[in-house]
Amino acid sequence: MASNIQHLLSAPLKRSFRKMGANISLARKRRKFTIAMMVDRTGMAKQTYQKIEKGDPTVAIAYYALVFSVLGEKDPFGNILAPETDEVGLMLDVEKAPKRVRLPQKKGQVF
Repeated sequence: MASNIQHLLSAPLKRSFRKMGANISLARKRRKFTIAMMVDRTGMAKQTYQKIEKGDPTVAIAYYALVFSVLGEKDPFGNILAPETDEVGLMLDVEKAPKRVRLPQKKGQVF
């Protein structure tokens, strides 16, 4: 049974997966790894690996992580949406910032 996830993804997301697959393929070739070597080092089926290089979004994220690890990426997902680089989150913080900051006044305080 085919996954329904393909129907839920927008065109930009589908392109993003295909680009990631192409990047993985190029990274493998730069390292002079064959598909057989990748399959052996990741322990996944050849068909699964080939889907990854095509950017198939139905492949489990753990398989992508294995591939990244074999290619030398130690922490491929750790910085996704990290607070310091989350552009949307940072913009929302700026929007929530008050226009003025006033010190709280204590009762009976004379200047």
